Parts: sequence; C-alpha cells; structure tokens
Amino acid sequence: MLLLGANTKCQSAQQTKSETQMQIRLYSRQDDKEFRKLMQEIYSTQGQELDLDGKDNDLRNVEGSYFGNDGLFLVAEDDGVIKGFCGARIEPGTKVTSGALSSNEPASTERDTMTIKRLYISNDTIERQALMDNLISVVKNHAYQLDFETILLPDALDLTKQ
Repeated sequence: MLLLGANTKCQSAQQTKSETQMQIRLYSRQDDKEFRKLMQEIYSTQGQELDLDGKDNDLRNVEGSYFGNDGLFLVAEDDGVIKGFCGARIEPGTKVTSGALSSNEPASTERDTMTIKRLYISNDTIERQALMDNLISVVKNHAYQLDFETILLPDALDLTKQ
C-alpha cells in the first residue's frame, strides 16, 4: 500500500487544450450510462463481471458513495469520451497512526484516512502516467483542504506497477 502525503498544496491538475485534449472534471449523473459501460468493458477484459450488489456497490450511486463521504470522483475525458477516472473517499475503519500535530495530542494518534478506491486510465491514453499524476494531484489537494494528512493508494490500484 502506498501512502501519499496530503499536507502539501497542489496546483490545479486541469490542463489546457494545447497540452492535451483531456479534461479532468467532477463526475455527474449524466456520466452514469457511459461510465457503467466502461466499467463493464474493463471487467470483461479481466474475465470478471460488474457486481453492483457486492464489491462494486460504491458504483451504484457514485455521488452518494463518494461526495457523501468527504470524497470526490473525477473523470478524465477526451472529446466527450471517458478515458480515466479516480474516486477517493473516507473508508470506514481505515485509519493510520501518525505523530502528534500539536503538543495537546498524544505522541501517536490514529487519524481518518482518505483512500483512493477507484483509479483507471485507458491503455490507449498517450500520457498515461501524466494523467494519473494529475488525477492524484486533484485528490491530494482535496484531502489537503479537508485537513487529511494521508491518502492510501492500495497496491491493486497502483498503475505504476502495471
């Protein structure tokens, strides 16, 4: 599991059209149909099925699952086609132990942690690493604004290992 610091302010990750055609924006209900289709394609290439009643329950209502848990869900689109996404939220029971922030706190304190639960970038995206870095930068900035110190990126989502 990769720990990302959230206490450094990040610049906006939205790039200009001259750099890339990608636009990073917040997920909206209008994305539901295309997003579900994309998720089914991703799972079918892995020999799996989208399970909205089980492990993929967070995708049944993206807005409630992410925005309702101090999180966010971003999509990266190229000419209206979703090419990547990143969803991060507070996962219940996920805490990390860190040093005290002030003299009033114990030396070791458990803190709520933001977890990147969903991260995907299409294989046909030219600057895959740059897009992933931009999505994570937006998540880091969001976490910073909510006073989170740590963001967890589970190994299974770490695209640098793929």
